Amino acid sequence: MGSQRSLDRLASVLRTEGISVHPMTLRRWSSHRGWVAHAADYDSRIRESRESSAVSRAAIIDGDHATLGRELQRLALQWAEKLALEEAPMTPMEVARWAEAGVRIERLAFAASMGRKETLATAFVMPVLRLYRDVVQPALRDDVREEVDRAFADGINAITGFSDAEPDQG
Repeated sequence: MGSQRSLDRLASVLRTEGISVHPMTLRRWSSHRGWVAHAADYDSRIRESRESSAVSRAAIIDGDHATLGRELQRLALQWAEKLALEEAPMTPMEVARWAEAGVRIERLAFAASMGRKETLATAFVMPVLRLYRDVVQPALRDDVREEVDRAFADGINAITGFSDAEPDQG
């Protein structure tokens, strides 16, 4: 019955099942058997289970984001090596911005795993969104842009709880 549970409602449900119990009997049983405390304990266990599950999912997402950040850093290092050979597909400034984006995304994931939501909201989310829009999006192939944009927004939303973290489409 959840948060809507009551002895009167229980009596009504029992009547629909063909079980006739006087409400006073239910009150006496509830008092003698500690139904209110048992219900509160049950609700608490359910709430803790849901919170634990959410924390586990968030930890997996944080790990994925940290991996993404490290991968961006790895790519930037590869491109920096190619710059020396004049074979890089981008300018030194673009390579530096990719490296910066990777570092910031990894830090964002670390801050999330440490539970620092206020830090995320004020110090990291907006710069990461800007970096994603300015650096990552332009480099995405058209055939994967929508999927990556959605995954990025889902990740930001999962970490911060923001619902408006959609990257600009441009």
